[in-house]
Amino acid sequence: MDYQKLFNSEISGESVKAWRAQGKKAIGVICCHVPVEILYALDVMPVRLRATGCTESPDGDAWMSTFSCSYARGLLQYWLDGKYSLDGLVTSDGCMMSARAFDNAEHVDKKNNTGKFFFQIGAPRKTGELELEYYRNELKDLIAKLEAFTGNKLTDEKLTASVLKYNESRELVQQVLALRKEKNPVISGEDALKITLAYSDVTVDEYIALLKALLADVKNRAPITDKRARLMIIGSALDNPGYLKVIEDKGGLFVADAL
Repeated sequence: MDYQKLFNSEISGESVKAWRAQGKKAIGVICCHVPVEILYALDVMPVRLRATGCTESPDGDAWMSTFSCSYARGLLQYWLDGKYSLDGLVTSDGCMMSARAFDNAEHVDKKNNTGKFFFQIGAPRKTGELELEYYRNELKDLIAKLEAFTGNKLTDEKLTASVLKYNESRELVQQVLALRKEKNPVISGEDALKITLAYSDVTVDEYIALLKALLADVKNRAPITDKRARLMIIGSALDNPGYLKVIEDKGGLFVADAL
């Protein structure tokens, strides 16, 4: 299997289009606190939104003001532009700016009566019995709304299968990222970021197949031997591999991250 799709960081709607052509729903996810396993178990394709390549956001600026972060404005811009052809959005209250992108997208779509699905869950910041019960109820509300929207019913069997599927993809990602630990790794930091971004454009089944194909071909990839410094990058979510490319072109090599 050709795994080169893993290294294309441009936002593609091919997999979403193919999924929806089967009569299934595809819903955008803004925050990492949203349990995508629930969506997939209800035969919904979760699509993690990003703003890769968005250099101007005139509509996002107008709705959110330029005081908002460029990432959130980029998300809204792509939503308003139709860059994402989806059936709705789900987010949590994890980031105030991203939540405002959600609010404005919901307002515009409801004003235009598009009939799309919008839901925001609360994610507790503490762990305890009270917080777990609150979060459990939030997810029950999400499930009930999604069942009504899709006409599908969530079962324990479907949810378990979905959890196992996504855990498999995460384990494979860890194996790929571990390749950077070698003295002369076969993937760069830019490559690693592209690979992690790729999951947002394909189904979890396709992502697993692509990762397995890459891992099977590792022995045939040329090791990187011309870098002068091994680096780690730390920060919040990053959806533009170009930032890493600039540094790696100058002789650095990102071998670890906490993004």
